[in-house]
Amino acid sequence: MNVQSSAKLLGVRPTKGTMKDSDTGDAIVWDQIEIHTLSALDEARGGVGHTVQIHKIKGTGMAESALAENLKRAVGKDINMTFSMTSDGKGGNLKMVLQNVEIPPAK
Repeated sequence: MNVQSSAKLLGVRPTKGTMKDSDTGDAIVWDQIEIHTLSALDEARGGVGHTVQIHKIKGTGMAESALAENLKRAVGKDINMTFSMTSDGKGGNLKMVLQNVEIPPAK
């Protein structure tokens, strides 16, 4: 199941690096973009105000991608996000994974 959401893009932080797992000695590699967003709380559920969230877009080459550059230029603008909802199969633990970010054209 997919869920769509819109938010104001507050910041973008590309991160890339490696480290060694202290227990196993295995290399841990990450290459992602963190996007910091401001979203309105759901007033229908009693929410008042806004919340700040951090979402991660993972993938090889992501930190230096054209998407990272486009997102940097879109800071301060509204964006649309699509998330997929996955379950652990145990009936309760849902996870939202960011699948797509769209920067609407300027009006």
